[in-house]
Amino acid sequence: LLNTADLFDGANGDVIGAFPAVAVNSAGVLYVAGFGNKIFTLDPATGEGTQIGTADVSGGDLFFAPTGDNGAEELWIVNRTNASITRAFDQMNGPVFPDIDEMYGAELLPNGNVLVAEGDGDGEDGFFEVDLSNGDIVTTYDVDLVMLNGDLAGKCTDIAPAPAPNSMVLD
Repeated sequence: LLNTADLFDGANGDVIGAFPAVAVNSAGVLYVAGFGNKIFTLDPATGEGTQIGTADVSGGDLFFAPTGDNGAEELWIVNRTNASITRAFDQMNGPVFPDIDEMYGAELLPNGNVLVAEGDGDGEDGFFEVDLSNGDIVTTYDVDLVMLNGDLAGKCTDIAPAPAPNSMVLD
């Protein structure tokens, strides 16, 4: 956010701070969560937030997945403390518990699975591809990094293959 103004709750003017989780839906709406277990939509131009729900994020993350009726986009929460991934507005339907110690960041992959970052600082940190339907770990990506706290603020996309050596690419 390139905004030097305080972020505030439009309902009461309280400052919104300490939100570890951020996501943007396909319509470009910015969501933040964490402060007092609240979920807000946020206007980045004004800093005004509108509370739309409650959820315990506990240092985790938010992401959107097409898991609603007819593939509708749903907001999901990664909760670091209880190592769960669940729907933000239907928390009793389908929480999954992948075998990951400290989940911090998450991002939807093109195949519908979720890339989750583990960051417990034990030197064995990495990324895990998780099947949202059952919480199974599909693939593990070990990295030579110590990751503590954080978000996967971005999108996971397919990368075009590199051109063959001695070839020309024309735009």
